[in-house]
Amino acid sequence: MIDSDSVSVTAKDTSTIDSVVVGASIAGSYSPASGAGALSIGVALADNDIDNDTIASIDNVTIGASDDRTGR
Repeated sequence: MIDSDSVSVTAKDTSTIDSVVVGASIAGSYSPASGAGALSIGVALADNDIDNDTIASIDNVTIGASDDRTGR
């Protein structure tokens, strides 16, 4: 049971998102009079790190035990 005339709730969120992305590509071609040829290679790498810390506090509240079993 929480009994109070007014309640103040404060929360602080310190979320961070860190992203690292790397890409590479190689291309080629050849044809002296249809000796033909072609080459293409592509690579993409990504790393995402998401961190979330939230701290909340309640002020102006008296919290205690009670023998009241009614749930009020």
